[in-house]
Amino acid sequence: MKINKQIQAEISVNGQDIANYIGQLWNKNEQIQIVLKFIKRIDFMCLKKAVRLSIDAEPILGCGFVIENGTPIWRRHKDLDFVSWCTLIESENLEEMLHTVLSKPFNSKDYQLEVYLLRSTEKDMLCIKINHSCSDGGGAKYYLHLLNDIYSQIIKDANFYPEINDNGNRRGNQIFEKLNIINPITLINPEISKLKPTWAFPYQKGEVEGFNYSIMQLSVHETNQLILYTKENAVTINDLILTAYYRALFSMVDPVLGQAMEICVTMDLRKYLLDGKAGAICNLSGVLNHRISREAESSETTLARVVYAMKQIKKDNPGLHSAASLEMLSCMDFETAAAAIKGAWEESVHSGKSTINLSNFGMIASETLYFGEIEVEDAFMVTPVFKAPSFMLGASTYKNKLSFTVGICEPEVREEDVKLFLSNLKKELDEFVI
Repeated sequence: MKINKQIQAEISVNGQDIANYIGQLWNKNEQIQIVLKFIKRIDFMCLKKAVRLSIDAEPILGCGFVIENGTPIWRRHKDLDFVSWCTLIESENLEEMLHTVLSKPFNSKDYQLEVYLLRSTEKDMLCIKINHSCSDGGGAKYYLHLLNDIYSQIIKDANFYPEINDNGNRRGNQIFEKLNIINPITLINPEISKLKPTWAFPYQKGEVEGFNYSIMQLSVHETNQLILYTKENAVTINDLILTAYYRALFSMVDPVLGQAMEICVTMDLRKYLLDGKAGAICNLSGVLNHRISREAESSETTLARVVYAMKQIKKDNPGLHSAASLEMLSCMDFETAAAAIKGAWEESVHSGKSTINLSNFGMIASETLYFGEIEVEDAFMVTPVFKAPSFMLGASTYKNKLSFTVGICEPEVREEDVKLFLSNLKKELDEFVI
């Protein structure tokens, strides 16, 4: 497929790109994934063309992470038209095939994108894989809407060619510039940003043999009941998820009463930008280090403590301190940055404890998605898989349906333990169903 414009060959990295690339040392699967379920089949040839055009529209997707003389750079591949970016897999058991595809690594570690269309006799599923080295969850959601738009345009005009976002700002400094922060280093507060791990999801040490996912979805009725609770009690869905997360873990890990436990909550920093949009697909996230202790109390009392702790965190530009810290990595020699991040990971492995993580991607779309005229009846997002003692819960919402995913490194973490955890999480959320 010929492109009609010269696209820049190199793109600068940002600090979060570096951190996520290095993080693949302990990520068993570095992908952020989006799953779409259609009411019937879509046009595979149009999808295949749309995927290829999307790699021109957002040039970072056609790049590989290259290190030269100690300095990393994104460099665009020259063989883009010879790569299988979009693959069709036919199966009459779509759910089984979905789990196989979710657990599939990239065909090449240099790829940033792969798309799979899973097809049965009557319906299709779509699995979009984006490398966390170039994009966070916010970037992945942006890509979904870009692909949807390109596909829908091609359905109407086979000669459609998208605008190339060749100069979009991917740097973390777009946040600081918008907030008129001249020297981001002043935001770094070691006391706030330092992780204080005191627990871990149950695991056993050993070599990782493979990985899998557990998925739990609430019904539309259950989700709407939680939304009603948030409106009547002036809290957020994220507050409810975080509360249920703590309490489900408390019941499994059984930490000492009164000892502070920590959950690291991912935050999309695009909220600070105009219209909540970054200049291009990129990593633009911060983290909030949330801590409460286990106490003998009701769900409502735990919720009150979760909300209070979150309000304290949000008093001072939440997430910016971590973003400023990570942006400093782009000023370091790559080996120095890698050694620092690897050292922190090795310390966690040695202690057997790690900060538990929550990544709530939020709404995948504010309205029902259609590829051309074909409705997306269900959708959810999937986080990367972390080796133990790291552990992450992912959450996302589509059409008022809340979904949760957990990646499992086997046999370190047992699937039955994760299913028990998700069952406990559901029971805790049921406490807020009116």
